[in-house]
Amino acid sequence: MGFIKGYGLKSGAIATSVAHDAHNIIAIGTNEEDMALAINELKNMGGGMIVYDKGKIKASYPLPVAGLMSETHGS
Repeated sequence: MGFIKGYGLKSGAIATSVAHDAHNIIAIGTNEEDMALAINELKNMGGGMIVYDKGKIKASYPLPVAGLMSETHGS
């Protein structure tokens, strides 16, 4: 746990499983509730990126292959 400066987050939380140096979930947030919800949903998705605000998902992008890649193929 630590403090981050300059991220610009005013409310809610962001969590991601894309953390190349640590290979762990990283969560940044303005409150513990949204951070916990984001982390738990990220685990349910099998990895990826997710944004929560006021207890609701605002955006998500699943990356179920090792928490780093999607299963879709570009065309």
